[in-house]
Amino acid sequence: MDILYFYYHFKENGEFSNFYEAPFYDDNGLFFPTSEHYYQYYKFTQTNLKVAKQIRTAKRPADAYRLSRQFRDDVRIDWDTIKIDVMRRAIYYKFTQNPHLKEKLLLSDSRILAENSPRDYFWGLGMDKSGKNMLGKLLMELRECLKEQQ
Repeated sequence: MDILYFYYHFKENGEFSNFYEAPFYDDNGLFFPTSEHYYQYYKFTQTNLKVAKQIRTAKRPADAYRLSRQFRDDVRIDWDTIKIDVMRRAIYYKFTQNPHLKEKLLLSDSRILAENSPRDYFWGLGMDKSGKNMLGKLLMELRECLKEQQ
């Protein structure tokens, strides 16, 4: 099984990480420096616009992540039902508006993409590799859509 692992944005295959700097605009014309900023921002768009703006304009993706943790009580109540679609949009914008990243995704061919996070069992594989790897699955889904468009 040919697996392309990624996790840290500054290491090999880091382009697939949500912390990788790849600026884009969403359909509302809002600027986001990373897909992490976008994902964390949308947790608060219905509950705390002040926090949402702080997240969107945070200097680094780690800062956006930390802010979202500080205000976890303000996360919109429907978050668990929409978070996959929010991530799907985030990576769509990231990879379609940054041609070098689109090329990297397409060059991954039919390899399995796996976020090798030791802690995240939903978006990544987790410590024991039993996680859902939803980020990897969404990236592979996007890759197939991009192939069909070519």
